[in-house]
Amino acid sequence: LNEIIWKSLKKQLFSKNINIQIITAEGFCKLLFSGISCDPNILGHLVQMFFDEQNQSNSHMHQVLSVFFGGFAKF
Repeated sequence: LNEIIWKSLKKQLFSKNINIQIITAEGFCKLLFSGISCDPNILGHLVQMFFDEQNQSNSHMHQVLSVFFGGFAKF
């Protein structure tokens, strides 16, 4: 991906809007799982998001990250 777009997407992981965070996290999960991206920083951010107490109470974010890490660990 274009570096400008990539940086812009990374910023969206920290958006104040939880829906933007979920969409961005899901997109990065798909890019990592498909092998299109192998950015360790993104993976690290997703791990942090998975264990973040605020995200634990959000069922959609928790589901996205749980499914991703369950499948990614086997990959």
